[in-house]
Order: sequence, then C-alpha cells, then structure tokens
Amino acid sequence: MAETADTSASENGANSSSAWKLPAILGVIVLLLTAGLALLGIFLLRNPGLTRTLRDLVIIAFALEILVVGVALIVVAVQLARLLHLLRHEIKPILEQAGDTIGTLRGTARLLSENVAAPVVKLSGALRFLKMLWPERGRGGK
Repeated sequence: MAETADTSASENGANSSSAWKLPAILGVIVLLLTAGLALLGIFLLRNPGLTRTLRDLVIIAFALEILVVGVALIVVAVQLARLLHLLRHEIKPILEQAGDTIGTLRGTARLLSENVAAPVVKLSGALRFLKMLWPERGRGGK
C-alpha cells in the first residue's frame, strides 16, 4: 500500500511539473516572435528603400500565389465536371442495368422455386410416404 502511495505521489509530481512546461514554452515563443517583429519593424522604418523593395517582393509573391491557386481551382473544377459526367452518363446506366439484372434473377429464382423445387419436395414427400406404407420396396424388393 505504501508503494502505491509513493507511485501516485511521484506521478502527481511529474504531472504538475509537465503542466506548466507547455504554457511556459508557448509564452517564450510568443515573446520571441513579438520581439522579432518589433526589431523587424524598427529596421524597416530606418531603411525605407529596403522596405519598398520588400513590399514589392511580397506583392509579387502574393500575385504568384493567387495565380497558382487560380490554376488549381480551375483544375479542380474541370475534374469535378468530368466526375459528374462519368457518374451521369456511365455509372448510372450500369447501375440501372444491374437493377434490371437483379429483377430478372429474382423472377428466375421465384420461377424455379415454384415450378422445380416445390414439385421435387412434393415428390420426395410422396416417395417417403410410399416407403412407409411398403417398407420392403424401399430395400430393394426383398
């Protein structure tokens, strides 16, 4: 029992020490990002020529990104249109034919059940009945 209490106490200590690590690490990361952005802002304010150049580069990068995203959207739209065409004109008829085939199979199974299986079962019952009436005939006529 004492070992169990020691184990749970050490687990609680480990949990409480790891509980503050994540917020502390996140706080340090936020602090470093804020300091970095502040230093970058000061540097850019002191160098207007570099600021204009970076602004132009960022505008060009965004324009290229918009171009790539536009092309990707066009490709997705074309692929979606092809998929819809495939579903409407090729897969739908296949599914309809499969439904017709299943209906035909149901009719065939019903026909066989009514016209083949039922008479065979009746004949088998009649033969058993005859064997019960004349058991010597069922043993080879002895």
